[in-house]
Amino acid sequence: MKKLLIIEDDEIFAAGLIRALSRRGFACQMATTTNIAREICDEFKPEYILLDLNLGDENSQNYISLLKNICPGSTLVVLTGYGTIPSAVAAIKDGADAYLTKPATPDSIEKTLNEKKPQNNAASLWDLENEHIIKVLGECGGNISQAAIKLGLHRRTLQRRLKKI
Repeated sequence: MKKLLIIEDDEIFAAGLIRALSRRGFACQMATTTNIAREICDEFKPEYILLDLNLGDENSQNYISLLKNICPGSTLVVLTGYGTIPSAVAAIKDGADAYLTKPATPDSIEKTLNEKKPQNNAASLWDLENEHIIKVLGECGGNISQAAIKLGLHRRTLQRRLKKI
């Protein structure tokens, strides 16, 4: 079962979400404040967090990065009735994986929670260059002068580069 922490001050709305999402295979816990949410995160270790941006008088924007640190690897979705482009951008910059505005249906929430996070598996240019240098050096039998000619580098430049690898 997928663990979901719902941080929402509207208990009636949260109870409805818990009922609907429990039927869809989520084990749900609810918190009405960020302090309670921290305690639940420590024990419950949720895979998913649904965070209301306005918890009573409290703006939970500042807690996004904290919750992501407490529950690393969790998917955090911000849910708000007062959605604006600047608040959406700020939430995503702070570490939220998605941003939804109310009224959001349980179907749309479930779909958002289940969306796969893009993996950043792209190798850096530096790593690709290093791989190529090592490959060419191997083809040249470790001869730095010959490898430098093949790579179009000065021998000393290649030696400096090899020290950094």
